[in-house]
Amino acid sequence: MVSSKGALLLRPLLVAVLAVCSLWPAAARTYVIAAAVDVNSTLKGYAERNVRLAVSFFTRQGVTDIRQLYGREVTREALIAAFRQVAAEARGDDEVFFVYAGHGYVATSIHHGGITTADAKGYLGYDEIQELLSRLGVGKKVAFINSCYSGGLTAPKKRPKLKRSALPPARARVKADVMLYLSSKADEPSYLSTDGEDFLSTVIRGLEGRADTNADSYVTARELFNYVNPIILKKFGVHPQMWGRFDDNLRLSKVKPAVRPPFPFQSAH
Repeated sequence: MVSSKGALLLRPLLVAVLAVCSLWPAAARTYVIAAAVDVNSTLKGYAERNVRLAVSFFTRQGVTDIRQLYGREVTREALIAAFRQVAAEARGDDEVFFVYAGHGYVATSIHHGGITTADAKGYLGYDEIQELLSRLGVGKKVAFINSCYSGGLTAPKKRPKLKRSALPPARARVKADVMLYLSSKADEPSYLSTDGEDFLSTVIRGLEGRADTNADSYVTARELFNYVNPIILKKFGVHPQMWGRFDDNLRLSKVKPAVRPPFPFQSAH
């Protein structure tokens, strides 16, 4: 039994402990926005298959906050809403991954092209994606985009086409690593493959551990590039683009045991 005097002594200590705990920084969180558009018959479900592979990888990494959109769910408004939701929650040392597989297009006169959506409006421009990413006040922003002409995302932003009301709220600027890994140059097509050696599935295998060339249990940006690009260049003759503001040693994944499923498909898109 604690005496009344002892209780009085413990009370300030308890308050002090609670105060320290409340000031302790929250653990960094990972957010994923994953979308696949293959309603066009030429993709035959392969884009969704690759994105589900990516979602499975992030789930094994312990990520729980994954926003998934497939097929006709991938509207322009739904993608923008997903970015707004993440922007409202994520901050500081958090990290955000955007994964997309589907059709891409090129349009030099408007916004260097973009990715297709399944609704009547049918697209989200590359300059709009740049604007959405810029509104994320987090320490790490990574995009893996598997679509034709995806290298157009590296072009200078022309002008934001999104209405101000559609954009996530502006947050205090955070010094961030920004890495975009894109399946082809701005003037090149992109492909899917029966043996799984297409861009996004190769990226995921690399993140699972095949790119960990120094065996330190982490896959860095440079290791991923060195693993993926020779495979895609040799097989398809296209040049994946890694672009942004980041260190070559930026850690993208921690290697864990993983089961790697087969990839029986092939298509150009």
